[in-house]
Amino acid sequence: MQVALSLLLPHIARWKHLTILTDTWAPMYTALKIINPSLSQSGAPLLQSMSLMRCNDYVSYSRRFQPRQLKDLGFLTSPVTSSGKTHADLLPSLKHLTLRGVHVDWDALGNILGASSSGLSHLELASHPRDVRPSINQFHKLLRSTPNLKTLYVVGTGPEGPGSENDSVHNYEPVHLPRLESVALGYRTETGGRSLLHFLDAPGVQSLVLDDTTYPADQSDVNAGPILSYLGTKRCDGNEHSPEATTSQPSTEAEKKRKRSICATQDDMDKQRRRAGTFPLLTHVVLRNVKSTFQPLTAFFNSLRNVTHLELSGMSMLPIHALVPYSLPPSNDIPCPRLHSLTFKDSDYSIEDLDFIITRLSSCRQARGAPELHDLNFHVKLSRAGDVQLITAAAASSPDSNVRIFSDKDNGVGSEDGDLVIEDENSEDSAFRPGGIFNDPIFDAYYAHTIPSH
Repeated sequence: MQVALSLLLPHIARWKHLTILTDTWAPMYTALKIINPSLSQSGAPLLQSMSLMRCNDYVSYSRRFQPRQLKDLGFLTSPVTSSGKTHADLLPSLKHLTLRGVHVDWDALGNILGASSSGLSHLELASHPRDVRPSINQFHKLLRSTPNLKTLYVVGTGPEGPGSENDSVHNYEPVHLPRLESVALGYRTETGGRSLLHFLDAPGVQSLVLDDTTYPADQSDVNAGPILSYLGTKRCDGNEHSPEATTSQPSTEAEKKRKRSICATQDDMDKQRRRAGTFPLLTHVVLRNVKSTFQPLTAFFNSLRNVTHLELSGMSMLPIHALVPYSLPPSNDIPCPRLHSLTFKDSDYSIEDLDFIITRLSSCRQARGAPELHDLNFHVKLSRAGDVQLITAAAASSPDSNVRIFSDKDNGVGSEDGDLVIEDENSEDSAFRPGGIFNDPIFDAYYAHTIPSH
């Protein structure tokens, strides 16, 4: 690391993209020790993206940073010298910042990003032990310094809970992020997940990933019900009162009538807010290993008025049943009323479960006024060939279903979509229809003279 950066550092004014990945902290410590003084003195005026990654997520589950003797130095912890450079001069072009397992001087980062003229568009923070995470005030300041943010990825970091009486998340106004489109939240505690969501005022978010990233060997599960309820209702608890609920009883008929009118108006506003949820424009949602009871799942799904694609990874049948409407039409309580695509990963469903998903789920939803589920995608580990047989058997009993089975690698990484193993018998015909894979009018017209007439 010392040799490599000694060659690169003289050209820091020309850097546009920098990525450093290490397995252990010592080489990252060396890199930061070299980079920080130069950034503090002269900055990197052309730097557009920076990724600093200590690729060992298990270390972050410790309450204390390891190794302890090297904790003192993080990104941007070098003091600013008297060179006359202001915070605005240091990283004026930075658009993408990723800090995985690498802590930072949170105050300095907030100051630098807040003074930048271009503004950050992608922020990824992950895998920080508790003693190097930002405080509530620092995290709120960091979000306020990124008004142009489009993508936010927070996994295993951020404020751990609601805070103390003197410094609570409820003492801070949500940060308005009008351009934010994609949010990924990997929570390790219920309060930590809700604390992050409390800070976000981002009505334009279209993509949400909610991931339980607790330690795999933990004996107890994190109940994500309050997180789902907040996403679906924008309320932190089950109490719901009008602003005048604690006033004295009205003494006159006019006051009673006014009271009823206020309560009715408040109820209408509350119902509308519950249906809109925290992110009313969501179209794509991913739930990974999320544990919850039935009611919070229902509240969350009922708020997803625009979601067209839902991915369930490592989930039980509970969210499947929560997608079934239990009220007759016309009703506004149809879970995900525009849903037409479902993807399943890392699931251990029985043949009865698969039969319900493939043959009955769509019809149950349609009976309550929801549209047909067009696509059912199953990602299966290569080592579990029996799952392919189960899905194939269930799909055979429902020829109208558009079922696709993909193979995923067993190392937990895999590709984004995997390799297509099998799909329903009608898929080959659809490939040659307008818009299909093999239907290309421009290609056909260009090569028409080379195709024999027969």
